Amino acid sequence: MATPNPYQAPHTDLRSPADGATDTTGPLSPAGRFGRLSYLAWAVLVGVIGQLATFLIGGAALMTPTFDAAGTPVMPDLAPGVLAGLIFVGVVSAVVGVIFAIRRLHDINASGWFVLLILVPLVNLIVLLVMVFKAGTPGPNRFGPERVTPAWEKVVGFIGVALVALMIVGIIAAVLIPLYMQTTGQLPAGMPLTR
Repeated sequence: MATPNPYQAPHTDLRSPADGATDTTGPLSPAGRFGRLSYLAWAVLVGVIGQLATFLIGGAALMTPTFDAAGTPVMPDLAPGVLAGLIFVGVVSAVVGVIFAIRRLHDINASGWFVLLILVPLVNLIVLLVMVFKAGTPGPNRFGPERVTPAWEKVVGFIGVALVALMIVGIIAAVLIPLYMQTTGQLPAGMPLTR
C-alpha cells in the first residue's frame, strides 16, 4: 500500500452533472439557473408583490387622519415608519431582482458578475434584452444542470411577455401621438410639445 503524498494537489471531480439531472435550487438562491419564462414569471411575481406592498404602506399613511390646530383635516406627512417601509420594500425588491438576474445569466452560461452592467446607462437595456431573448444553454453548463420550468411559471411568464409588449407599445404611443398631433396642428394651444 502506497503512502499518500502530502504535497500532491487535491483531486476533485469537476465533470458536469450526469445527464438527466435538473436544477433543484430554490428560486432565491443565486447558485441556480432560470430559463426565460421562469425569469419573467418570478420578476412579474416580485413586481406585483412589491407594488401591492407599496400601495398598502402608502394607503395606510393616507388613511391615518391628520388635523391642524383648528381641527381641519390636512394631507398627512410621510412618517418615518412609512418612509422606512417603502425603503425596505424597494431594497428587498432590488436584491431579489439581482438574484433573479444572476440566475438568468447563469442559464446563458455567463458569469453572474455581468449583473453589474445593469448600473451602466444604455448598457443595462442591452443586458436586459439579452436576458429576456437569449435562449439558455441546453443541458448542463458550468453553473449546473438545466432547470425545468413548471407550468405556472410558463403561464405567468407569458403574461410577463404580454406586459412587456404593452409597455413598449405604450412608450411608442406616448412619443408618437404628440408628435403627430403637433405636425397636424391638433395639439391644443398652450400645450407645446417642447419648450
